[in-house]
Amino acid sequence: MTTPAGFPAPDDGRVWLRLWVQTLVLAFLTGRPLPHVPVPLRSGWRALGPRLRECVLATVIDAAVTSRATALRPSYDPRLLMSVVGVVGARMLDADARPLSADTCPARPFRAGQVWVIPQLRWLHESERLKQAGADPDDLAPPLDFALAGLPDWPGIRVMDRLSGLQRHPLAMTSSRNRRLATIALLGVDGPASLDADLATAGTGLSPQQRLRHAAALMGADGPGEQPGWLEAVLSWPRPCSSGPLSSGPCSSGPCSAGPYSTRPCSMGQPGTGP
Repeated sequence: MTTPAGFPAPDDGRVWLRLWVQTLVLAFLTGRPLPHVPVPLRSGWRALGPRLRECVLATVIDAAVTSRATALRPSYDPRLLMSVVGVVGARMLDADARPLSADTCPARPFRAGQVWVIPQLRWLHESERLKQAGADPDDLAPPLDFALAGLPDWPGIRVMDRLSGLQRHPLAMTSSRNRRLATIALLGVDGPASLDADLATAGTGLSPQQRLRHAAALMGADGPGEQPGWLEAVLSWPRPCSSGPLSSGPCSSGPCSAGPYSTRPCSMGQPGTGP
């Protein structure tokens, strides 16, 4: 007996396949390290024939990318991302399905490259880096990871100047369009409901926050100790707040530290309406 997803029942590998593909797509879209194939997925994957593997993987990738297509299309054809994720994902899964040997070479590149990161997520990445640094406004700002057209930058730029430039930038989250595209790119057009359901199944008995950290840990997307990893960080981006990451006053331009998967409550007000 098999499930519609092709995995032998009652194997939950189909849930882990969806979680892993969602994380793989997010790694492409945010420039993060590609996730490990989680152990619960490996056994179910090994049980499938080559043709069924191909069909199952293509179906899950199609769903993950299509739900984000509205946000991706202004930057590139989503079918290109679907194709590349399919090739990379198949190689990673096939490498993990083979027995390890002394001459086994990793099939997983560290990062996919910046070309897949849409402008709105580039802005959020740079804003998040200022928040993570916890720096004094007079400290030197970290070097930009992404070039944002029109963002002032110079050697020795201070945090306060970088933040001011981000707040005034056309990609700032004060724009309802930017917030919408960023949210769709990260969570899909239907929001976090399907991801929440899969996390609940994969982390039965755990709290919602523990479920995400449990899944992230099995995919190598967790952080050191109790620190959030990259998966938890990017999933906190969709919920903007009315104070920037380093501001004590209202500004409505930075990502809130209490997104749908954050450990901390939001106390920074509601997002502005934007243009």
